[in-house]
Order: sequence, then structure tokens, then C-alpha cells
Amino acid sequence: MFRWGNAALIAALLGSICVVGLVAVKAPGLAILLPVLLLAGCTGSFLFTQPRLNFVVWLGGLALLFSSEPGFQLHEVAYGLYFYAYLMHWYARRLFLYRHPIVSGTVDIAVVLWLVLGLALGITLGLLFGADMFRLRGEAIALTMLAIYLPVKEFCIRDEHGPTIILSVMIWIGIWITLDNLLVARQTFAEATQLWEIADVRTSGRELLLTFPGIVLLAVLPAQAKIIRKFAVALLVGVLLVGLILTKSRTFWIEYLVGVVILIAISPKKDRSHLILWCSSGLALLLLGGSIFLSSYFDLIATGITSRFATIGSASVDISLVNRFVETQTVWKHVSENPILGYGLGKTYGFYDIIAQRTLVRSYSHIGVVAVLYKFGLWGGLLVGFTWLRSMFTIFGSSRMADKTPLERSIQRGIFACSLSMILPALTTSVFFEDEKLAAFVLITALGMGIHYRVSSRVSNA
Repeated sequence: MFRWGNAALIAALLGSICVVGLVAVKAPGLAILLPVLLLAGCTGSFLFTQPRLNFVVWLGGLALLFSSEPGFQLHEVAYGLYFYAYLMHWYARRLFLYRHPIVSGTVDIAVVLWLVLGLALGITLGLLFGADMFRLRGEAIALTMLAIYLPVKEFCIRDEHGPTIILSVMIWIGIWITLDNLLVARQTFAEATQLWEIADVRTSGRELLLTFPGIVLLAVLPAQAKIIRKFAVALLVGVLLVGLILTKSRTFWIEYLVGVVILIAISPKKDRSHLILWCSSGLALLLLGGSIFLSSYFDLIATGITSRFATIGSASVDISLVNRFVETQTVWKHVSENPILGYGLGKTYGFYDIIAQRTLVRSYSHIGVVAVLYKFGLWGGLLVGFTWLRSMFTIFGSSRMADKTPLERSIQRGIFACSLSMILPALTTSVFFEDEKLAAFVLITALGMGIHYRVSSRVSNA
């Protein structure tokens, strides 16, 4: 009997021949890309037959999307196609082939509503209110990061080593960003013509992808039984901290410190003493290593860091902070005029920038909470707030469950510290409309809720 599989292979062969012929005739200069496309197709076909490997490559590849280089790079476009192909494949299989529901619990429902209504209503309202199309596209793409929540949560529940694999992928993304930050700093050192250029070197952005895995890693450090593993975890924490320091983002430095304090406060007494000891020793070693490897640059970088901290105390006269107050007043005025629906994605507003000394038009708002209300109105604020608070306290409650392994309890404590400390960046940056920051929030939330349901499933089957 002639099988559908044979028909598909023949159709693919004929289609490939047609594509090669068209390229050879119409665009011979692109012929060199055909082997690359063939290799990509074969690699993709293989990956989709290996669910665990496919998931790890897909999630780990997020690092490629969060490049420090402006614009879209070729590798970002290639991975972006794979990223959304994986999501479409995952959701299609769960919706049309699997019989069990993919949504369970109020947090899952809130995330799905946030994604669906955020895109549907956000785009519709944005178009109605005359949104800037370029900004609308960027904010809509950023919002799609919510779609990774369910695949990550399910993998955490179903895979035997799910939590460890997801945490490892988050660490990998953080290390990739750290290396990128170091390369940017090295290039700045090489091209600098003034000392202040070295002291002020910074690679802002992607801070939460460094902050969150650093805090969670610190949380799991006391759970390591062997000293060699403790040193390995401490080394990774130090690497991520270096990447965070190079961002020169005061808000996220303070968030990291607050997160560590929260973690120490909620940890058991024996873990608390371990954390204090390792944090103190690690900071001393970090300073020593920096002075050795950076030599003459170390003093300049240290001066830049201390000056950034020093300006926090003079925030009342910081012109950038005053400028943000002016910006927020303008945005809040618009919110008060349309508090229920909001203005949708990509909607711009104008305000007088006292630094540039001219009127600027933008859709970005530095106060994340106000940005949500401006774009999504009250309905969006309730969805975002419920997702954040409900997941945070669910994860905190499950961190105290006696049937959890020490590693799971440690991860949950670290995630709670991350979620609670995120209040600071939510008041200074638009965390819910920047792709890398929203991705970091979704990753830790999915990991924490996955561990929660994983343990609940063990209890119900016991």
C-alpha cells in the first residue's frame, strides 16, 4: 500500500528541486545559502525527535536573542524562527493531540490571560489610539516571552531532572551575557582615549538574567553536600556577579543585595551562617581577583562603581531622577484619563525632557507599574499583580513543605527572594515590556510553580 509517508518524502524532494532551480535562475548569489538551509532543516528535524535535547537547545538559545549589539543579527533571526516554531509545535500538540489540560491553577490562568488579552487587546487598543507601529511590534514581541511559561513549567514537572536542567540553562544564559559584557568592556579598554571612558564602562540591559540565577545559585549553595560542589557553585555566583557589576545599573545592584538579605533572612539557621560566611569570603576573593587580573584598570573601574553608588545618596538632586518624575507625571495624567482600558501597545506620549531640553516622544515608561496601567489599564494591572503576588507566595509556601528535597527547598527560597526583590526594578524600569526582563521573570516563575506542582503530584501519588 502506498503510504502517506512516502508521498510526503516525494513531495519534499520535488519541492527541494524546484527551490534549487528557482534560486539558480532568479538569485544565483543566494545559492551558497542552500547547504546552510539544508543543514538547518536536518538539524531541526533531528531535534524535534529528541524532546529533552530539543527543549534544552530551545531554552538555552534565548541567550542569542538578548545580544548587546543593536538591530537584528543573522543568528538572532535564525534562532527566532526556531524559537517560535518550537512554541507553535508545543502548543499545537498540547491543544490538539494531548487530552490532559495544560493549564492548572490560578497562576496558569492568569499568565494565559495576560498573554492572550495582552496581545489581542493590547494590539487592538494600540491601533485604535494611533500607536507607533515600530514600537507596537517590539512590545508585542516582548510580550510573547510569556508563552515560555507553560513549556518550562511542564518540563520541570515531567522530567526527572527538570528543575536542575532549567536552572542550569538559566546559569548558561547568565554566563553568556557575562562573557558578552566582558568583551564589551575589553573593547572599551582598547579604544578608550580618556580615563573616564574606562571608569564609566557599562553594558546596561539583561540585568535580571544575571541577578536571578545568581541569587538562586547562592540559595542552593548550602544544599551541596560536597565541598568541591560548594566551590563550583560559589565560582558561578562570582562569574554572574561580575557580569552584573559591568552593567553599572544601580537599581539591580541594590536589588541583588536586597535579594541576598531576603534569602539569608528566610533560610534555616544553619544555612544562614553558611551563606554569610560564603558571601563574605566570596566578596573578598572577588576584590582580590579583580585587583590581580585587571591591574591598573581595577582602580578606575572601582572608582566608577563607587561613584555610581555615591549618586544614590544625592538622588533628590539627580537630574536623571527628576527627569523621570516629569516623565511619570505625564504618563500618570494619561492613565487618569483612561484608567480602565489603557492605550494599548506602542502608544506614544510626549513630555519635555529637561536633560535634552526638548520634547521627546516615546512609549517607554521607566516606572514599570505605571507602564502596565498606561498600556493595559486596570485589567492589565490586576492580571500582572495577581500573577506576580500569587506565584510569589505560592512558591514561598511550598518552600516550607517537608517532603521537598533540600535542593528543591533551596531553589524555592531563592526564587521567592528574586520575586520579592523585583519590586525595586519594577519601580525604575519597564520590566514587563522588555523582552529579556520579562523572560527572566517568566523563567523563575515557571520554575518555582513547576517545582510546586511537582511536589504536589508526588504527595497525591504517595
